[in-house]
Amino acid sequence: FALGKLRCCATLAELARSKKTGGGGESPTRRYDVVFAVHALHATAPGVAAGEASLASFLRSIRSLLKPHGFATIVAPYSDSHEARFHAMYRETFLASGSPFRCARNAVESRAALLFGDEDKNAPKSLTVAEHVVSALAARGVAFHKVDRAFSVTVPFPFDRKEEKNTAVCLLESYLHGCAGNDSARLETMLQHPNVGAYLNSCRSRDGKTFRFPMKTAHITIAGGGVS
Repeated sequence: FALGKLRCCATLAELARSKKTGGGGESPTRRYDVVFAVHALHATAPGVAAGEASLASFLRSIRSLLKPHGFATIVAPYSDSHEARFHAMYRETFLASGSPFRCARNAVESRAALLFGDEDKNAPKSLTVAEHVVSALAARGVAFHKVDRAFSVTVPFPFDRKEEKNTAVCLLESYLHGCAGNDSARLETMLQHPNVGAYLNSCRSRDGKTFRFPMKTAHITIAGGGVS
């Protein structure tokens, strides 16, 4: 298959729109040569349970959008990758019911939920990781090709953390919030927590200038018509 022959490519946004045009079985109004989802399965429920937010529904949407000669690429972290490990650690430490941090924020969150809705209430408790995707495809008898990649994400960090407007401080905090899918805990709170702080400091360089987070991802390719 020559990349030069590609005519159109779908993103995860199209997967959501496909539900309105037949993602559950009917043909959508448009099909694509390529459908890709790179670190984009965080909002899907792990496993193969039914439901619009499930991994099974996601895989059906891929099928409905692909041309017969097209292919889909899914990139997802493994359960022992930093992204998945930190997501679980953060949510257990700061968001679990009964945790000191959660209890301290209950009053504020309750008032905010009345005004804006509780966005975290329906958030997944664990990430949909590569193992989930592989299991779901295998359970459906879908042929796929998988390539594993290992790398590190390096985030700069300054010596003086008292500078609240320092962009490097904001960058590290924003990156960790993105991994956790939540921005309740500030960077200082994370670094000062016994367990979370110990893990983060284990990823810190000796000179203190950077954090290197180990990543391991699966790159999964599925041929058109391969998912049912």
